[in-house]
Amino acid sequence: MKKFHLFLACVYLTALASFVAGCEGCDTQKGPAKAESGPCAKLSKKEQDFAMKLSQLHRGVFCQRMNDSEREEVMDMADQTGDADMAVEQVLQKYKQSKTCPNDS
Repeated sequence: MKKFHLFLACVYLTALASFVAGCEGCDTQKGPAKAESGPCAKLSKKEQDFAMKLSQLHRGVFCQRMNDSEREEVMDMADQTGDADMAVEQVLQKYKQSKTCPNDS
């Protein structure tokens, strides 16, 4: 069972990394991101301020891959838990699990 959980964690992290790697215009430079000219420029000031708390990987997901309601859920969850990056992961995982894949047959 332990190996299965480790396997699931690896699959999840790989999916998250490929999810972010596929985005166009991701800020790949090290150092603080510039919200006003980067991938978060289209977001509200509140969302941009929140994005600055995130790691580069989670910022790309938050700014470019999440819709308004998902971003709002992440910000609310981060207020409750105090961990912004973990909130992105939890919301991402929640929505990935809620999507069902069509049968190939």
